[in-house]
Amino acid sequence: MPRLIKKTSNRPFRLTARFTTEEQTLLIESAKRLNMTPSGFAREVLLSSTQASPIERLLLAKACKLEAMLQLLFGGLFSQLNDRITFEKEHFVQALERAEAVQFRKADEQLAKHTTPTKDAHV
Repeated sequence: MPRLIKKTSNRPFRLTARFTTEEQTLLIESAKRLNMTPSGFAREVLLSSTQASPIERLLLAKACKLEAMLQLLFGGLFSQLNDRITFEKEHFVQALERAEAVQFRKADEQLAKHTTPTKDAHV
């Protein structure tokens, strides 16, 4: 019988985070889109967010917010127009709040997607 040998990791430090079911689903889906493991993706997002300057991250987050607002507003507006429903102020506020809530997550995903991956990122 072959002897099991414990491989030593070149990453001796561990960081733990807790996620909601929705956050875990987002993490797994984002990792799959980049053909990465959830752990590798989370590591890349975390490290890339530390490599970008605060102003770069803020500007990217604001651009992601604008993109999300446009998608939510036009999607909601066209959907409501098709159903002959009036586009109310509360719908705009909901779209704005939702875009605000996801702006930094989307920015970090973009940073992870477009920065040079570190060695062993897919492990």
